[in-house]
Amino acid sequence: MSAPFTTLHTLLATEAAAASSAVFVYDTTPTNAFGGELLKGDGAEIWQMQTRPGAGSALVGFVESVAFSSKGAQALEVEGEDAAGSVPSKRATRSNSLSVKKARSSTASTADKPVSILGSAAAFLAVVPAILSLPPASIRPTLVAHVSAQASSLATDADNNVSLEQVPDLSSIFEGVQALEASGWTGAVVFSETAADAAFVGTSVAKGVAGAGFDLVNVFDGVTAGRQHAAIAPSAAASVSGSTLAAVLESVVPFFAYYGSATATQVIVLPASTYSASAKAAVAALASADVGVLVVRVVKPWNAQAFLSALPTSTKTLHLFVDDAEQTAGPFHEDVLTTLLTPPGFKLKIRALPVPS
Repeated sequence: MSAPFTTLHTLLATEAAAASSAVFVYDTTPTNAFGGELLKGDGAEIWQMQTRPGAGSALVGFVESVAFSSKGAQALEVEGEDAAGSVPSKRATRSNSLSVKKARSSTASTADKPVSILGSAAAFLAVVPAILSLPPASIRPTLVAHVSAQASSLATDADNNVSLEQVPDLSSIFEGVQALEASGWTGAVVFSETAADAAFVGTSVAKGVAGAGFDLVNVFDGVTAGRQHAAIAPSAAASVSGSTLAAVLESVVPFFAYYGSATATQVIVLPASTYSASAKAAVAALASADVGVLVVRVVKPWNAQAFLSALPTSTKTLHLFVDDAEQTAGPFHEDVLTTLLTPPGFKLKIRALPVPS
């Protein structure tokens, strides 16, 4: 008997509840409830939240309670014992040690499980300040954020008829990612073009990366996920290898994927999304030997060597994804420019490709 049909949103929510100590559910996407079906007793603590200023306060409070009553408490306990010199301080340290041990015994399993976030791109952007306020990664649970990139947008046709469309909200994602990186956050951000890819990243890769001690943001196209027709299923934890985050990811996810002619001179660089899927279809229909599409799967950490290796040697111009509202440097501009300028250097032209995101 085949497995019952489930949507990507439901699969990720169910898996998060089973694998996490707590799941913070931020509102819903415009057309699909994301995590709204989770109830107490599904395995993790379920926190139904709102997307607003200060949206991550409860997240910070929960993570701190786990960090300082388990992993962090161990470090504090040892430090306190080493510093205790007088009789009163020794008594105080012994008392603190007993309370720490009691707390640690009740939260050990919680500390070993990641904390998950389910929400839209706007919700992700709203909780970025909270993520940056979390305790050091060495003393807290890892964080897994599943982000359904979807937003409503007004569109006008040739007859000036206005309609409401659903589009990927990539601008909020990249704004949040840039804020995280600028503040020293060292987690991973992975984009997926299809529901199957997002399911693999959100279940198998998420478990492997969390097990290696790193945070992960799993970004998928909420528009196409809402139109999913094929059955998907969760995957077991990926067998990761490597001591760095880049090495761990490289063992399970391609950083870049190139589509098109091996002799193309013009290469369009897009994040994995409905836009990259449309670009690939257009290039295939044109059957042009001069144009190719480079799909970015892993946005952070950036892998310069993998980027250069994915490009055809015939490449002369890169057309980089840019938010239509900016019309300037896009999210990949700095990374690509740094890659090209790093010795021995590569003489490629860079052009902006405005996309309404």
